Amino acid sequence: LAGVIIFPAVFAFGFNPAEGPQLVFVVLPAILQQMSLTWVSSVLFFALLCVAALTSTISLMEVMVAFICEASGALGQRKNGQPRRALSRQKSVMITSAVVGVLLVLCVLSMTGKADWLTIRGYNLFECFDDMTACVMMPLAALGMAVFVGWNLPKDGGRGVLNPSQGVKRWVGKAYIFALRWIVPLAIVIIFLNSLGVL
Repeated sequence: LAGVIIFPAVFAFGFNPAEGPQLVFVVLPAILQQMSLTWVSSVLFFALLCVAALTSTISLMEVMVAFICEASGALGQRKNGQPRRALSRQKSVMITSAVVGVLLVLCVLSMTGKADWLTIRGYNLFECFDDMTACVMMPLAALGMAVFVGWNLPKDGGRGVLNPSQGVKRWVGKAYIFALRWIVPLAIVIIFLNSLGVL
């Protein structure tokens, strides 16, 4: 929905569509200036944007919090032979928030243009994180998910929605698993190498 709103306005106002995530802070203010009650609509929009960012951050941090809780209890035993006690959820949240907060401050500083030591090969830290997430981590995660699901489900599609008893024909389940095992990983690898400039 945001793309449907933003990109027509990008071309209407003559902005560069390659600016990436910064478009929301460039294009939308230009749109809001054309509306009546500009001040009210701007405050409401960016308040809702903050709420959306906050809820997304909470869901993303939950993975790290759960990992810290589980990993801290699986580090081995103490000298007395007793198992280590896992970190509490509160401490895990504090650790995760501290790490994310430090990285957030560094990313903001790198975008000001006043911290040259936060640039890597001409890219600021935020751009490096953005490229790493979009061009490396997401394709690798998709590749791992396709391989894991494709090679761990039975050929008939497993016991879920692809089961013939659920009204799905058997060949559909087999074709789905074949695609996950061979076609999808190959396509992801080609896209991944193309994004890196190898192909």
